[in-house]
Amino acid sequence: MIARLLLTSAFIGVVMASNALALNFKTELVVKHRGIVLAAVPADPEGDYDTKPLGLKEGLENIAKALDIIYAKSPFSASMLETLKQNGEVILVYNPDHEAGKKDVFALATFYPSFFKKNGENGKSNQFLAAIGPHAVKWPAEELAMIIVHELVGHGIQHLNGRLDYVRVLDLECAANLYSENFYQDLGIDKKSKDVVNFRKGLEERWCSDFKTYMRQKTPSQMALWDVIDPDVPKLLDIFDAYADDLRKTGVSGKAIDAAKKLHREEKRKAQGNGHAE
Repeated sequence: MIARLLLTSAFIGVVMASNALALNFKTELVVKHRGIVLAAVPADPEGDYDTKPLGLKEGLENIAKALDIIYAKSPFSASMLETLKQNGEVILVYNPDHEAGKKDVFALATFYPSFFKKNGENGKSNQFLAAIGPHAVKWPAEELAMIIVHELVGHGIQHLNGRLDYVRVLDLECAANLYSENFYQDLGIDKKSKDVVNFRKGLEERWCSDFKTYMRQKTPSQMALWDVIDPDVPKLLDIFDAYADDLRKTGVSGKAIDAAKKLHREEKRKAQGNGHAE
């Protein structure tokens, strides 16, 4: 199980408003489970699928089972979902056409921060929506639960705190994977297995490498948090909050995001000039 759990880190993501608003979820089945809206989108009858889509009712039942595991086994993750529910509407959409047409690298699930944009107090969107694709919805409940934790807990809390607009992808994934690390602890997964060791290596040496550099400089006494098999994730996330605020004050995140947008515009311009625009 764990190998596939770890693999998902490469295939989950966040879609910003400009892309999310271009989508159109026409839901056919909507239920509520644990205060979370579960909605299903009918499969395209003419769609070319590499895997037969699960029925809408069965898909939502699988998502509900995954939520039950989160609430039964991961109090911290469940409390974060409750925080989101207290601040808006939490929605999970089973979409058989999610990433349709992609055969190799595709997203198992995606968080859409501004799909249904309703601004409440402080200008914060009060909806948190993630789409679950046709592959992930078939996975065992614990694996699907991990995806939900990464998307709704990880990226949902980031959205609630207004960080998706200015924090780099590297740092967003650092925090989201810390939530995943906490979930692995709650599941009682063998932390000494090869796959888990590789996950931890990726967490520290890739996703959280800049965060750890910050900790060495600003909070050296807290570096010991990384020196145990089961790090205290809530404490690390508290330090991450200060790190994200520091990045914003120094302009590091904004400059990196602006540079990425500029590069994307340039690549798009070149593609259009060559007749290969997407």
